[in-house]
Amino acid sequence: MTRKELARYLNVCVTAVSNWENNLRMPRLAEFIKLVSMLELTPIIFGNKKENMTQTAKQQQIASLQKQLDILRKKIQEISAE
Repeated sequence: MTRKELARYLNVCVTAVSNWENNLRMPRLAEFIKLVSMLELTPIIFGNKKENMTQTAKQQQIASLQKQLDILRKKIQEISAE
């Protein structure tokens, strides 16, 4: 799949895909969910949303999301290279 095809699938411009690939911007939530589904990645578990969530739990949640984004970015690069 080319960047153009991926952009068309997600209804975004090719520049947006390139920006995600190069870590200049992040996809919006709707695009992120479509990408996760399309690439058959493990769904993100957002965890505890309570206000009293500890700082450590928040940091762990952020680290988990960052790992998912890194995986997603690599998958986009692989798709774009094909």
